[in-house]
Amino acid sequence: MTNFLADRLDHYNIKVTGISPYGFGTAETFWQMPEAWEDVTVAVQGVSEMQSGAMLLRENSPAHEFAQNLATYTWVLDGQVPFEMIFTGLKEPVPEEAANATTYSGITTVSADFAAAWMTTRFSSVMGEVELDFVSFTQFNWWPLDTTGMQTPFEQPSLLVQRTMVLVDEESSTPLPEFRELPHNLDDLANPNR
Repeated sequence: MTNFLADRLDHYNIKVTGISPYGFGTAETFWQMPEAWEDVTVAVQGVSEMQSGAMLLRENSPAHEFAQNLATYTWVLDGQVPFEMIFTGLKEPVPEEAANATTYSGITTVSADFAAAWMTTRFSSVMGEVELDFVSFTQFNWWPLDTTGMQTPFEQPSLLVQRTMVLVDEESSTPLPEFRELPHNLDDLANPNR
């Protein structure tokens, strides 16, 4: 087993089913967005937003050959999730040509109804003819799903939201997106206007 999320989920026999983040709302559901960013999900994925397992956003006018970007993924996990075993010491895959890669990760909170973790990765890579330093910030939020009385193909389902921001690691002259704090109660995420 490696320190990558997919391998750890597989090691604990947790089945993963991607669902659309757009079922929960828009980019503003997950992020505090500045104006100079655009949703590129349909252009990149080639499917409608509701068919996509990802929400992809990028800056409109990159300062380098790299467009800083955001990705939001939502998955149904099926199986017992030992959150601390999976998310402690987690690492992020980096591009093959990346150099000087370091990852730090940790768990923010764990309870029976909600858990959260974070991961930060820094690395260098060549874009065009320029070597740039990058930083990737990721937040994970997890909730068990109550399917009592429902017909479902899942035996022990839970929801995992992963939000990742990849930036050039330098001081920015323009506003950057920020992670929006997600509610500990899943009903508040699924029905924000109730």
